Amino acid sequence: MARPLEGVTIGLTAGPTRAWIDPVRYLANASSGALGALIADGLAELGAEVTALFGPASCFPENPEVEIHPIESPRELIDTIQSLEKSGFNPCCWIHSMAVLDFVPAEASGVKVSSDQPEWALKLVPTPKVIRCFKEWFPQADLVGFKLLTDEDPASLRAAAERLAKDAGCDLVVANPSPFKNPNRHCAYLYDSGSQHWQGPLVSKTCIGQGVIQWILARPYANSSLNCTSEHS
Repeated sequence: MARPLEGVTIGLTAGPTRAWIDPVRYLANASSGALGALIADGLAELGAEVTALFGPASCFPENPEVEIHPIESPRELIDTIQSLEKSGFNPCCWIHSMAVLDFVPAEASGVKVSSDQPEWALKLVPTPKVIRCFKEWFPQADLVGFKLLTDEDPASLRAAAERLAKDAGCDLVVANPSPFKNPNRHCAYLYDSGSQHWQGPLVSKTCIGQGVIQWILARPYANSSLNCTSEHS
């Protein structure tokens, strides 16, 4: 089988994040990581060197060539990405599909909170917008971002994708309505910020994943005799 992504390095995040509120309870995103795992497997099959950060209880890639870093919290995600950057990791592209908590508890209880108490008020504080950090830490890398809305209107999804591309410097945005309303019909649109091309709807995780992979295959570093480090230096 042809391996057009031989020598191409990819960073990928997928799955949920957690924030503990006491020793037995936590807040978490509703995310399986299945789409990220599918993309990681597809890229590795084409020869890419994939380094993937997966949240807890995620679907993991099946390809043994994918390097997996388990993380749990938004803070661990940031620390792991920065550690990779300091180690010299220089990917051609980051695919940031992880569902990162936007808010976490201001503080967690050190003991289990009794279920007998009449109420429990939690103060939540915002987390850093990780998607906005990639271009600062990896300025030469392509960035694929994901935007989830509960609104299924394509015009609303496109507007949200355009905003994310502008705010975070995304080269491609995968915009999708919540898949949890209809898990058997996961659909999404792809927005290329360079060409402003809007593609979709792509229906099913397989089609969405293939859409992202085909976009990467069309980038200058695919099928190139140069690796990403050489091209980006």
